[in-house]
Amino acid sequence: MLDGGIAAKRGRQRRANRVECRLFSFCVQPMIQLNLYGTLGCHLCDAALAELAPLMTDVQVNQVDIVDSNELMERYQLRIPVLQRVDSGAELDWPFDLASLMAWLGDSLREEG
Repeated sequence: MLDGGIAAKRGRQRRANRVECRLFSFCVQPMIQLNLYGTLGCHLCDAALAELAPLMTDVQVNQVDIVDSNELMERYQLRIPVLQRVDSGAELDWPFDLASLMAWLGDSLREEG
């Protein structure tokens, strides 16, 4: 959990970014970076990507094959697909739908809108 000083600083920075973007029409908000842990041939991973499709203008998804790492296999083999936010490390396990994705990403999506 963030202490009050760090949270306040991040809040001020977000507000400054929004003001700056209003001043410059060419301003581009950073995309939300996600890791999708899964493996080839995983039909649930394909379903997860399908749920993410409507958000692809706001998110960048890095697909990570857990087979390439013993550590990832131990951590995720019974949970895939799993989404992880790069900025916070927060994870969302399957099953999820567009509504739960929007809720999970809500703060970031609202800031960018």
